[in-house]
Amino acid sequence: MFGKSRVFALILAAVIFASAFTGCGVSEKPVPSEGPSFDAFADELFRHYASADSISLNYILAHPENYGIEKPAPTFGGYSTEAFEAEAGYCEGRLKELKAFDYDRLSYEQQLTYDVVHELLAEGSAEKDFLYYGDALSPTSGIQAQLPTLLSEYHIYEKEDFGYYIELLAELPGYFEDIAAFEREKKGQGTFMAKVSAENVIKQIEAFIENPEANLLLKVFDEKVDAFEGLADEERADLKARNKTAVLGSVVPAYRSLADSLAELNADNPRTGGLSSIRGGKEYYEYLTKASSGSQRGMDELENMVDGAIVQSMATIATVYQSDPPLLAAAENPSYPASEPNEILDYLKNAIPGDFPAATGDGYELKYVDESLEGFVSPAFYLIPPIDDTAHNVIYLNNSYLQDTNRMMFPTLAHEGYPGHLYQTVYFRRLGRAPIRSLLSTDGYVEGWAIYVEQMSYRLAGLDDNLAALLAANMAGSLCISAKIDIAVNARGWGREDVREYFSQLGVGGEESANEIYDAVVAEPLCYAKYVIGYLEILELKKNAR
Repeated sequence: MFGKSRVFALILAAVIFASAFTGCGVSEKPVPSEGPSFDAFADELFRHYASADSISLNYILAHPENYGIEKPAPTFGGYSTEAFEAEAGYCEGRLKELKAFDYDRLSYEQQLTYDVVHELLAEGSAEKDFLYYGDALSPTSGIQAQLPTLLSEYHIYEKEDFGYYIELLAELPGYFEDIAAFEREKKGQGTFMAKVSAENVIKQIEAFIENPEANLLLKVFDEKVDAFEGLADEERADLKARNKTAVLGSVVPAYRSLADSLAELNADNPRTGGLSSIRGGKEYYEYLTKASSGSQRGMDELENMVDGAIVQSMATIATVYQSDPPLLAAAENPSYPASEPNEILDYLKNAIPGDFPAATGDGYELKYVDESLEGFVSPAFYLIPPIDDTAHNVIYLNNSYLQDTNRMMFPTLAHEGYPGHLYQTVYFRRLGRAPIRSLLSTDGYVEGWAIYVEQMSYRLAGLDDNLAALLAANMAGSLCISAKIDIAVNARGWGREDVREYFSQLGVGGEESANEIYDAVVAEPLCYAKYVIGYLEILELKKNAR
């Protein structure tokens, strides 16, 4: 179920990621008799999820045959009530099988795998109670926003992959028709997205297909064909022509039809609020918070943690300002040791030893978001490499958000690169854990880590200690305020005016900022909260370790 199930690795919001927390430096028990059968169970689970659809398989494995997986017929996966119910039933059945293993007879590493699998299978099973609440179509991380980048980065390993990819494009109209049908079911259930969210999704679609003859998927495919060795001139021309037919005859019409369906559903749409404004929405937000953040704390405790972090950040800012008022001006334009993206990544890679194990020599490629997507995708994101090919890491930068490169680029690349997502993913892959551990993860852990190290980047940059503390506190405070609004709108019933009043009480932002954050958390619940909850939980782990 591409883009729906949370036991799925390919979710593109701020990043596309896959990793899981692992203990280090702990000696393993001898592998008991249950070990081999448990490993077989975990590997079978991995094969199920890795081969769920063609996009996922292409991103997860470069050589699926080495893992006992045959490439399926081109498919984006199923998207229907029946498909989701079947997946929830699968999770329920596998959870029963998992519980049959004697936990105490597993090795330490197997117990970690057990814990991760148990949590996510339990969440997948419980999802049957909330089938109509998730929004697959959202302005930033929705399926329609993910696909252009995922398709443009589709890995071509051999000549036959070109034809397979073109056949996959032909499946998009049917896939989007299934999504539109499901959205109609959601409308009948009273859980269709908010009116402004649908309007922004439609705008995103229209921007992507505005100029079909110059579509991103045409340009990128032609470049791949030209760069691929061993093709005759006639083969290159044929592939380009077939791809153009698929893009103009399948992809563009599929997006157009989806936009038309959403416009029809949105015409009489009364919804303006977050999840708390619809029946059962608060309960779904609580479920989603646990599933996405990875935290087992209740909503009240989490909200208190966020409130406390806001107070602490503001206190730090006030203390630093009182001790050195000119630092506020310095914070507007800090002097980093590098400003060009590749130079920043090289600097960070060399700066992290001492705080972290030295980075490996895996390569990366920096790319820029296509203009047709700039207004809707994240400021930056990292694309995970296949499990069996960690050398090809890609970081995308969005120029429309990062025009002030000196102020934003350095911490952003720490988040996406070193010691953030790229380092996090490659380091974990090098440990050689069970494949399923590289597939299952929670957003809160992955993004919490990236926020944690982004906070450290100011110190890694060699900035003055007070300036580094000021920048880190400002960043943490801003994120925590957004997370507070996320929780308040979706779990507490806040409306747009409540957010404006909250901003006024804090003395931050303005009406435009308040509206922007309100619309964001209505369109994508937990878009801020999962980052902050994960970050605060990692701080708790560090505190407990000390």
